Amino acid sequence: MFDPDVDGDKRYDIARCVALLDRCTVSSHFLISRDGTAVACVPVEKCAFHAGLSVLPFPYDPRSDVSNFSIGVELVGDWTDPFYVYPYGQYLALAHLVTELSARHPIRYVLGHDHIAPDRKRDPGSHFNWKLLYRLINSYPV
Repeated sequence: MFDPDVDGDKRYDIARCVALLDRCTVSSHFLISRDGTAVACVPVEKCAFHAGLSVLPFPYDPRSDVSNFSIGVELVGDWTDPFYVYPYGQYLALAHLVTELSARHPIRYVLGHDHIAPDRKRDPGSHFNWKLLYRLINSYPV
């Protein structure tokens, strides 16, 4: 996610992105900047409204309203740009965050908005390297 009303690298400014989430009445537990800085936005014990109308994509676990039982993480960036690539630092930060959270919370899935609300949300998009993320998660010591 990024601020579309701003040009250049300033559109990825973390404070602007938090303000954009606020304007859209969306919240997440964490926001990870382009340089891999993770910012806590909502305590994980509280509900963050990041998923909207959503359902898990598994026939054996078809729970809906995913915001009610998940931890939401937003990645700063523009997934709509065909040349867009998530920086390695964001993958590292996300893998580290997932590993840290897994030590304290029963995380069963790591999914994108495009998995849980494919008719409404497209992020993190087709340029997101899920294999890299899972490999990084598995490389962190438990």
